Amino acid sequence: MRKSKVVERMLEKLTPEKLEEMRVERDNHRKSISVEYQLGFYIGEYIVTHSLPTISIDAILTNNCIDLLEEEEVRARELNDTWYNKKSFGNADIEWINLRNFHKEMENKYLPHTLNAPVPYCNVSDAGMKEFRDGLRASLWDCDCCHYDIDNIEIVDVDSRFTDIVLKLRV
Repeated sequence: MRKSKVVERMLEKLTPEKLEEMRVERDNHRKSISVEYQLGFYIGEYIVTHSLPTISIDAILTNNCIDLLEEEEVRARELNDTWYNKKSFGNADIEWINLRNFHKEMENKYLPHTLNAPVPYCNVSDAGMKEFRDGLRASLWDCDCCHYDIDNIEIVDVDSRFTDIVLKLRV
């Protein structure tokens, strides 16, 4: 596989010692990740792919995209353009606040307030549950399109075939 010119220039600046240090750091990180964490992370990926809803004005969409009314999409574009054209990008700007408030209103209107995401049965021991949840949180956070509270995830064993991951809409 050929490296891009940018990557080649970046790698030229790295000394053999630094490359070895980076390799050891990656290996240590990989060894520190538990199987439960990995399972949680991959279950999170499964939820993003199969269950996680987004709304059509989100920057990143999932396979479960809910369309808004045309007027709502137009309003979202107007608010976004007003904020973007101001060019200050401060979080305290009234344009940013208006845009975020509108998004929040649409999330509350269209997204299920409780999401029951059925996943293949997860046999995680009580001792490994913290790591499992940490992996699940990391995955849902990394997807950049989760509107749900990832700090209060409920895990319910439905039967020997399914586990429900229950997420509540952020308020």
